Formats: sequence, structure tokens, C-alpha cells
Amino acid sequence: MYHEPVPALLGRHRRRQGPPAGRVPAPAPPRGYPRRYRHGRPAPACPPLLAAWGKQGRDYLHLLDERDEKDAYAGLFDRHGLRIDLFEPGATHTLLGQLQDDILQLRPAHESLNEWPAVDPANDTSIQFTIAHSPQREVEILHDQLLAAFAADPALQPRDIIVMVPDADTFAPYVHAVFGQFGYSHPRYIPYELADQRQRHHAPLLVALETLLNLPQLRVTASDVLDLLDVPALRRRFGISEADLAMLRRWIGGANIRWGLHGEHRDALSLPGDDERNSWRFGLDRMLAGFAFGDADDVDEADWEDIAPYGEVSGLDAALVGPLYQLADTLDHYWRELSTTRSVRDWVPLLSRLLEDVFQADSRQEERLLLALEAGLESWLDEADGAEFGEPLPLNIVRETWLARVDENPLSQRFLGGAVTFATLMPMRAIPSSTSTCWA
Repeated sequence: MYHEPVPALLGRHRRRQGPPAGRVPAPAPPRGYPRRYRHGRPAPACPPLLAAWGKQGRDYLHLLDERDEKDAYAGLFDRHGLRIDLFEPGATHTLLGQLQDDILQLRPAHESLNEWPAVDPANDTSIQFTIAHSPQREVEILHDQLLAAFAADPALQPRDIIVMVPDADTFAPYVHAVFGQFGYSHPRYIPYELADQRQRHHAPLLVALETLLNLPQLRVTASDVLDLLDVPALRRRFGISEADLAMLRRWIGGANIRWGLHGEHRDALSLPGDDERNSWRFGLDRMLAGFAFGDADDVDEADWEDIAPYGEVSGLDAALVGPLYQLADTLDHYWRELSTTRSVRDWVPLLSRLLEDVFQADSRQEERLLLALEAGLESWLDEADGAEFGEPLPLNIVRETWLARVDENPLSQRFLGGAVTFATLMPMRAIPSSTSTCWA
């Protein structure tokens, strides 16, 4: 891949000019081309698309050009028959080629209309716009179009295709649903990979942590807690095995646990809190009463202090109530702790204890995540101390600041690995491909 600066902007002969007093000069415009490029800004005649693109790249090329010593290598290139300028203009028989040439030559719209013949949509498919009613349908249309492209061009490979999206995390479930539904041996199978996903949206430990950091706004439904129990690092901390989950699901449903830690928690959500029925406290009390007294039909009184015993909890399996009760008690504790504003110096030890109380790593990936989270807290504290910042902060700011530090380097993720690549519209992802798709 060779980058070619717009000839009109750089040219082969640049003129140097001194800076005004007290100012660092912008790269000088080329001699003989003052109308479309003045003082580092395209003039109104310049295509608006080009005017909005590439300022950082343009400045970078100017800096390279300022330090270019062509005389040091021009003779060597001439002796070996090499070329300094390797760029070759592309074909212009398609709409895409014409657009690329317009950008290269800084050709404004009215000149472009006179330069090129009318487009024939029936034969020219180099640029296409497709309207779909949902992200799911967008992905389905793309899958069908790629299958048609592979059938029409046997030389086209999945690695030649890149799909750019505004946010990879938003489209990830739709991509997995459409492209992941076919096995390797299926004729509609297309290999694919997702780049630029933030770990907080797909690493189970970080997903659980984000749930915990939303406790003050969370209803803490039965499904919320069961989702937490699906995370191995959390389950390990409370001594619950994966084989225990089926029984816990049955107990939670049988004890009629629906949502809310207790009445106080419901009241904090501006919901009726005077009735604790179907809360976690209500259901766990039923389980403990069932273990102590057996089923309600087996005791003289149907209720014990307004608690109907849940008799399914019995025998050696009843030991599972202890870890479940401990988890609910931990959620209650951190619901109270996270509901208040604190300074950075107070937040850091609290969040560090949260990691220790809730997660236990048993793999290198989990250990790396926990270390990264701890390092993020330490660096945040150092920055706050350095800035002498001691104002209290709410949980929402703390959550986003902390978790964002784990995803600070998305460019280190796997990219262009031999399959259809889905990537975020961001710098360092604009790699030329045989087929490019952009989703809005």
C-alpha cells in the first residue's frame, strides 16, 4: 500500500517560507495553487468531503516532506533503476475510481460532473447504498451480498473484505447471530472475526463487575443474580460449582424470588417497599425455614412468623443455601456502600475490596483482568493526588472512568486475521480492501 499526497497540495517543488514572529508556521501551500488551498485550509472550491477528511494525515505528510533529503538517495535509486514515486493512478471506468480520482486531484463537484460520463447503475456496482429497517437486517443483507460476491468472483477471499461500523459492540450480537449460525461445512458458512470490541462487553468478569457497579439502579431480579452466578470467577469466590446452578435455579423459582433485595432496596428505587414478598430476603428466609421445619404441610402452623417454609431445601444439598445467602448479603453490603458519593481516595480502597470480596481468579486471563483493574485504580488515584482533586464523585462517573481504563488500547486486538473483518470506524483501520462495507 502506497500513500500518495494530493499532487496539488504537495507537488514536486515546495517553497519554504519563514514563520511570522512568535508563530510556528503551517506547511506552505504549493506554488501555483493558491485558490484551493490557503493557510492549511481548503478553499470553498475544494470538495467538502476532502475538506472534512485527513487533516491529521495531511499534517503528518507535510512533516515527513520537510525532513525528506531526496539528494541522499536519488543517485542510488537512479543507478538501480528504482522509482521514488511508486504510486500508480487507478482506473476511472467505475464510480469508485472516479471518486478516488476526484479526491486525488482536488476536483470540486461541478468539475467532476463535466469530467465523467453518467453512471450506469445497472452495470456499475462499485459503490452501493442499501437501506435496511434494523441492524439485524443489515447484517443479513450483507451476508447474502457476500455469498453472491464469492460466487461471482472465485478469486475473492474473506480476508479481502472489511466491514466498518460505528461501534463494534453494538453490532456484535447481530453479527454472531447471522454469521455464526452456519457451521464450517455448511455452504453458507463465511469465516468472520470482530475487532475493536471492548472487553467490558464480552469478558464475563468485566460484565459481572459492570453489573455490580450498577447496583444502586438495579432491581436485582432473579435473572440478574443467576447471570452473575454464570461467571466462574464470582462463583468460585462463593464456593458454588457449575453443577449446583440447576438446583439453585429450581430453588429460586420455587421460593418465588422475583426482584429486590428487601423492602428498603425497593423503597430506594421509588417502588413500594412496605411489602417484602418475592424479594431475596423473603425467598432466602423461606429456604432456611424449609430446612429447619420441613414443608408447610408437615408443621402445625402453615406459616412461621409470616414465612411459609420452602420444603425443597433439605438434606446435604441444603448447604447450598449458605453460599447463596452470603452472595445476597454481599450484594446488600455493596448496594449500601455504592449508593453514596465519595472522593477518589475513598473510592479506590472500596472498589479494591469489592474485587477481592466478589472474584477469585483461576486462569491467566482472569488474573490479567484483575491486575489491570487494580492498576487502573492505582493510576487513577495517582492522577487525582497529582491534581489535588478531592471532590466527591458519584458512582456513574467512577464506573465509566474505571472500566474505560481497561479498554484504552483497542488497537492491540487481532485485526485482518484471514476472515471477513468487522472493525470500528477509527484511525489505523482504514486499510485498503477489495470490498469495503460501512454501516450507519
